[in-house]
Amino acid sequence: MPGNKKTRQRFYDRASRHTGRTSQKGEKGSELASFGNIRYLGNPNFADLFFMSHRRFSFIAIALFCTVLSCRAQSFTYDTTTWDFGEIREDGGTVEHRFRLTNAGDVPLSINQVTTSCGCTVPTFSRSLILPGKSTYVTVHFEPMGYRGEVSKSVVVISNGGKNRDRLTVKASIIPRVKSLEETYPLLLEEGLRVSDTLLHFRPIAHNTLSTREIGFANTSDREILIGLEAERSSGLLHPQQPGRIAAGEKGVIRFTYDLHSADSRYGVLSDCLRITVNGRPTAHRIVVTATAIDDFSGVRPTDRIPKMTLSSQYGSFGSATGPSSRTFSIQNDGTVPLVIRSLDADAGIKVVRLGAGTRLSPGAKQDFEVRFDPSAVTKGRFYGRIILTSNDPVRPVREIKITALVR
Repeated sequence: MPGNKKTRQRFYDRASRHTGRTSQKGEKGSELASFGNIRYLGNPNFADLFFMSHRRFSFIAIALFCTVLSCRAQSFTYDTTTWDFGEIREDGGTVEHRFRLTNAGDVPLSINQVTTSCGCTVPTFSRSLILPGKSTYVTVHFEPMGYRGEVSKSVVVISNGGKNRDRLTVKASIIPRVKSLEETYPLLLEEGLRVSDTLLHFRPIAHNTLSTREIGFANTSDREILIGLEAERSSGLLHPQQPGRIAAGEKGVIRFTYDLHSADSRYGVLSDCLRITVNGRPTAHRIVVTATAIDDFSGVRPTDRIPKMTLSSQYGSFGSATGPSSRTFSIQNDGTVPLVIRSLDADAGIKVVRLGAGTRLSPGAKQDFEVRFDPSAVTKGRFYGRIILTSNDPVRPVREIKITALVR
């Protein structure tokens, strides 16, 4: 733009009509133009710079817009994203399906990675560049062993440098295989007697109710055997079924029932240990049965005011333990009525101080308690113990604090 004063003045006057400001003389005759809150010194090339900056901004905006459109266009399309294998047998071997991917963009594209939701699903694919309009495949292999019923598994296809993540799903309805005798009854005891388990843990049992669970057995010998159970440790609330005489090849179950209809004062952990006898002789094998007795909350309504137990932590690590040590925890009642600790049970080596059965906390009250660990009371090595708290909190009546240590 020529440096003619009249031409520059016309530019400033035109700018002033748009901005509501006027041009004025600056110090020593320099011209000033005000645009909004910004004042520009008069410059013979100012108009050129002004218009060039607008053109540059427009060019950058268009370039960015095109870049965004280009990035968005670089993706794969799929013939399908879900495949149902239908009914397959658990022991029928691996099944597979090929998903076809087509490059819907205008530049070459490749698959960076394919991740899976579990080890039973294995993808195979190529990382080669796929030209626009061309296709490639992701083959998903599924191993049904160990599954039964309706199953759904996913893989995620990552492409375009990690910008695109597409989920592919395979489904199947799996018919379970017939398990062998050794799988159904994995524990071989004596005289050909096999059982499904020797540890039986019940869910919490409410007062005025009873609960039953079973252990399966099979006589794999070629003669009749007599099975019995002798109580070594009894809660007084467990009623085990005596199996009696079992014919050769016979299979069945032993039922264990906890009856809490007359146990209103019993709370917390119930533990029973029964030694297995075969043909009248005690064996080295035992069945351990445990449960937790809680209040009967069947009459509690959703609108009732209730207590709520909150613990500062559900884990306590004593690290490398060479001598007695302690940790501090806290318990708080976040409910609207008093919280009552019904029972407190701790494993060997663990002692809880300033908290126990009968502890009562008003609404909003908080209490610290100490957990002491004595490594001399347990065997050396990794230690995993528990503290079990039972309360009148109807939502979570049983809470557990896990204690770990490395006993030197």
